[in-house]
This record gives sequence, C-alpha cells and structure tokens, in this order.
Amino acid sequence: LNPQKVESRSVKSHPSPKIKINKPNPVIDNERWFTDDEIEKEMKSMLVRFEKKDGFSFWGYYPSTTLGYMPITKNNEEVYKTSWYSIFNSKCHKQILIPNTGGTLQGSHWFVILIDKIEQTIEAYDSLNVVQISQLESIKERLVESLWDVTKYKCILNEDVLKQPNTFDCGVYGLIFAKSLLLNCKKIKLSQKEIKDLRLKYPGF
Repeated sequence: LNPQKVESRSVKSHPSPKIKINKPNPVIDNERWFTDDEIEKEMKSMLVRFEKKDGFSFWGYYPSTTLGYMPITKNNEEVYKTSWYSIFNSKCHKQILIPNTGGTLQGSHWFVILIDKIEQTIEAYDSLNVVQISQLESIKERLVESLWDVTKYKCILNEDVLKQPNTFDCGVYGLIFAKSLLLNCKKIKLSQKEIKDLRLKYPGF
C-alpha cells in the first residue's frame, strides 16, 4: 500500500484579545508638600511663553533654593557667588525667586520673591505672613555678595495676598502667586480648582 500523502497546512494565528485594564485614579495627597523638583518643573513650564526673543527675556527665574538662608562656608562660597551672579545679573528686568527657608520659618516654608530691576525693589509674597524685612535684607545682602548691585533696592513685604488656611500648601500658593506675577495680574486670585488641578498634575507618584 502506498502511504497517504499528507498536505501540510499553515495555521493562522489569531491575536489574543486585548484586555482593557482600568487604571485607578491617583490618590491625591492634599497635605503633601511640593518638592524642589516639582516647583522647578512647573516654573519652567510656565515660562515657556516667555522664551527669549532676540536674545532678551523680560522674566528670569532662579530655582527654589535654601541658599538664601544656609550659612556660607569656604566650601560653598565660590559656587554660591558664581551661580547667583550668573542668574541674577542677566538681561531680564524681573527675576522670580522661590526660596525654601530650610525649616527656619515654621517648618518647611516657601514664599515668592520678585526682584524688579526697573522699580529697584525686592518684594515678598508670603502665603503664611511670617516673612520679615530682616529675611529680605538677608537675601539682599547675599545678592550684594554675589556682585549684583542691589544696594539701593527697597525691600517690600506684600501683605495684600491670600493666606492659606494650613501649613502644607506653601508650594502650591507660591506657584500660583508666581503665575499671577508672570501674567501681570493686578490682583492675585486663587481658587480651590487651581489648587486641585496643580495637585492632580503632581500627585507625587
């Protein structure tokens, strides 16, 4: 008997069905402090619309830092002076500084400083109303040490700002204050929706 001839047939493979997985909504920690990295990232995204034109930008920004309060030693003196001089001695008319006080003011606290070369002022927008003129004078002294001539600048505490009802929204308020300054708002306004949207953007995961 002749063996039967078996024809080989290719079997088409079918893709496995896609399983749709519903991702859980992120749990927002409404009492979490914003980090240096988050504040820097958000400031950079806000400043995109103010990119330099013809090598000039009206606004400048120095990342959140404790340099305004940390002691200057021989190890960090040159780095400090060089970095502050290069940042603040630019062509920008207005500079925003968001310092973290490093625990010197009621725990970890943030506030916004606006340094205006036109008005020759150093103005603080403080969400907890605890910053004093002496702290601004300290910042002013550090700027002078970094070879930036602000000796005649006037230090101002801006008390006409909304105060937060807690101790954990400092970074959020600071960013919204900074945004209002960038948009040249005559009155700084803040809503619970803005706070929620900002926290949704940076859930901390």
